[in-house]
Amino acid sequence: MVKFKTYLKYSFGLPGNETIQGHPYSKLGMKSFSFYELRHSDFIESLQHIESVHPYFDPEKWKLYKHYILTFHDNMFECIAQDFEVRKENKSLHNQMSILLGELSLKHF
Repeated sequence: MVKFKTYLKYSFGLPGNETIQGHPYSKLGMKSFSFYELRHSDFIESLQHIESVHPYFDPEKWKLYKHYILTFHDNMFECIAQDFEVRKENKSLHNQMSILLGELSLKHF
C-alpha cells in the first residue's frame, strides 16, 4: 500500500497503456506499470503560479513538494505531495480500504 503524505492535489484517469505514448511525459520515458518522481514538474509550477496571488504565498513551501506518477493498465495516478510511505499489509483489500477510510475520517472531521 502506498500512502502519500501532505498532498496538495491528485488526479486519476487517462491515459492507459494503449494511449500513454500520447501523454507529454512519454517523451521522458514514462511507461505503463511504473512509479515515477518527476523533477522540475510543470504541474507543480502551474499550481504554484495559481497560489502566488494569495496574500500569504510562500515560495519556500513549494520546495517541499514532489510530483509522483503511478502508471497502470487502464489509467494513471498523479499526486503532488511532500512524501510517501509504502506499507506491507497482510489484510484483504476490503480491510485495507476500511483502515484508509478510517484514517481519512480522523483527519477531515
